[in-house]
Amino acid sequence: MNPVTWRDSHLAFQMVADMTIAVEDIKRAGERAGTVRGERKGNCLRASCWICVMALIISNTLTTDVVAQQARTGPFSGKDLQEQLKRPITLSWSSAELGNSLRNLANTRRIAIFLDRRVDPNRPVEFTAENVPLGEVLYQIAEQADCGVYWMGDVAWIGPLQQVAELGVVHTQLLEQVNQLEENLRRRLLSSRAWSIPRLSHPGELLQRELEELDMPCDGDLPHDVWADTTLPPMRVVERLIMLVYGFDLWIEFAEAQNGPGLRLARVPSPAEGELRYRVATRNRRSTMEQLAGRFPDVSIVERGNMLVARGSAMQLYELRKYYDSLQFASSPGAGNPRQGTLIVSGRIANSLENILKAAADKLQVELQYDPALREALIERVDITVSGVTWEELVDRVLRNTELEYELDDDRLLIRDRDR
Repeated sequence: MNPVTWRDSHLAFQMVADMTIAVEDIKRAGERAGTVRGERKGNCLRASCWICVMALIISNTLTTDVVAQQARTGPFSGKDLQEQLKRPITLSWSSAELGNSLRNLANTRRIAIFLDRRVDPNRPVEFTAENVPLGEVLYQIAEQADCGVYWMGDVAWIGPLQQVAELGVVHTQLLEQVNQLEENLRRRLLSSRAWSIPRLSHPGELLQRELEELDMPCDGDLPHDVWADTTLPPMRVVERLIMLVYGFDLWIEFAEAQNGPGLRLARVPSPAEGELRYRVATRNRRSTMEQLAGRFPDVSIVERGNMLVARGSAMQLYELRKYYDSLQFASSPGAGNPRQGTLIVSGRIANSLENILKAAADKLQVELQYDPALREALIERVDITVSGVTWEELVDRVLRNTELEYELDDDRLLIRDRDR
């Protein structure tokens, strides 16, 4: 069935209303003529009943179609999200409640926004933007509310500025810890799937479900709270755990339990400093590093393989991330190398690293290059599930938990040892 628009709904219910009026007119005309008796009166009553039934059927059909349409138009992710964040929008809020306004913005622009529970959703906001990239608008709205923005995968986390800045550091550190875990547990924590939070959910119950699927015990409980319904794009399990606990000023730690690895809820660590890493194309790396170093002289920025690595305090790294994001938002939607926007078929990918990299190089129209000494590492089998990622993003994912890294230029995909 085709998607139902507001106009379709309006016309359908108007049709039922018109039919009801028509039957009532017939009844009144018959009564005036004194002819509505016995069977004819029963026929009129049956017609009225049929109208009620038709109204219920049409209403149910419209509701079903609207739900199906919402499922097909969920939040953007991956490359589509990056393009959406570059698109300029015009927005005007006057004495608007922050929570409802962000929810409407998320729905109309098809982006996932998670408002930290420590932020008052009823806070009034005055905000105006004209022809500003959507990604930049999010930062400006957050700033008006004394908040910050942190992208947890494809979800914009908006929360208190200091806590959001520290989240960027402790999140990176936690992922490094996950990469040191045994393979089976690491794979489960890094697996992704869409996440739908029902209305009036209790975060403690949501946490328990995640732990049951991981088959891991947890030392500690979450305070009672009730959350609004939210639909989020595919997220890794470890990041769903962060979303459940961080708003309570809690963090997750890995600990040995009686029957194997477990989790412990602890206070959020207060990092003195952290690292921020960006993969930048070779042709842009030097100029980008000079630009960032000139703007943030107190932050250490070095080249490491095909990455730029910045080291500084949580707030310094937040300001750098915000500035770097603004540079990306400023580029036109669809700009850049079009071959890197080619989407692969979503689903499960199971093959050797070498075969996956060969397929990626073929799609990216570049030559795959690697030292023959790496052949043994490349025969390792990979089994992952992806959803709407680019070929370069796929390369990044399959190499993420290995000792290998890549460099993508205009004519080659170079695979090398991460320590070189």
